Amino acid sequence: MSGLKHFERYLFINELITKERTGQPAILAKKLNISERQVYRIIEDLKLHYQDQYTIEFVPQKKSYVFINNSETDKKCQGELINLKMNDAQSSINKFQT
Repeated sequence: MSGLKHFERYLFINELITKERTGQPAILAKKLNISERQVYRIIEDLKLHYQDQYTIEFVPQKKSYVFINNSETDKKCQGELINLKMNDAQSSINKFQT
């Protein structure tokens, strides 16, 4: 495979993630005429490339991979959300034990 074709696939998948229109990995693989495993490898490469700015995750409701911003504010909010969930879980456990 030529390097240019490989690079074009990365750009195309990157564009689809930006538009939130990748579809499921198997469907994306068919669109690009590559294996599903290759799709996962490209996604992993893109995750490494963007790791400081974005997280790339598959969102089942959208049936697409999406970029999620990794700003410090977002990280702080995520941490607070985790703490709230842990507190709710502890409350449920305490209610169950009494």
